[in-house]
Amino acid sequence: MKRNDILLLLIPSLLIVVFWVVFNIYHNFVTSTIPEDLNAQITPISPDFDTSVIENFKKRKIIEPLYVISPESQPEENPLPSPLTPTEVPISTASGQQATIGGEFLQ
Repeated sequence: MKRNDILLLLIPSLLIVVFWVVFNIYHNFVTSTIPEDLNAQITPISPDFDTSVIENFKKRKIIEPLYVISPESQPEENPLPSPLTPTEVPISTASGQQATIGGEFLQ
């Protein structure tokens, strides 16, 4: 190929690439990925810090929690039966009375 032929290929290719890059930059600048309703809700955080709030927190009274229950607050007797202690022994059905010994069924 001659030098003229190479220039005929390089100059239009360069122009196409430059226009492509410029168009992509313009397109990204104009279009937004954030919807308008969400963009209206986004507000910047104020850089001013209110130190009086921290001073008010420091002035609060520190309360230590008690993890021990006093005996006076516990009831002496529970009026309801505990669900863990059954009051009646359930009677098994005929199919539940079958047992196995050594792999054999007993009836």
